[in-house]
Amino acid sequence: MPRLLFVSLTFFFFINLSHTFVFSQEYISAIGARTGSDTGISLKHFFAESSAFEGMLVYRQTGVRVVALAEQHLFLGRRANSALYFGIGGHFGYSGLVVPEQTPRQVAGVDFLVGFEYVFPHSPLVFAFDLKPLFELRYDPVFSGNNAAVSLRYTIR
Repeated sequence: MPRLLFVSLTFFFFINLSHTFVFSQEYISAIGARTGSDTGISLKHFFAESSAFEGMLVYRQTGVRVVALAEQHLFLGRRANSALYFGIGGHFGYSGLVVPEQTPRQVAGVDFLVGFEYVFPHSPLVFAFDLKPLFELRYDPVFSGNNAAVSLRYTIR
């Protein structure tokens, strides 16, 4: 019984917390550049008030990958123009494309995401910083937790 009470109170707390912080996003879609442990382009689209889909085409470790993520945003207030977000998704691509000695091989895996986003007031620009650990499932299973990147996107209302 105490465990059920704890879970219920925790659920109630997070529902109230999200109700307090979630107002609405400042944009519907944004496209831009991403650089860090993987470099490429990023497209984010909100399909609900605080839920978004993000797709990326990135260069990483001598190969190209397509990444798809579902994200949940916790907005930090209307005047702050900022949000914390987290998500999960997957990637698929090829590694070893630009190294002549290597045979290109398929890679696929699960990606996790946690980050911070800031929408510049009176501007169509969005700045984001995120950590994106991933788990490779093809060939040699590997966990890579040191993936960080910054993105600068242009909003499409």
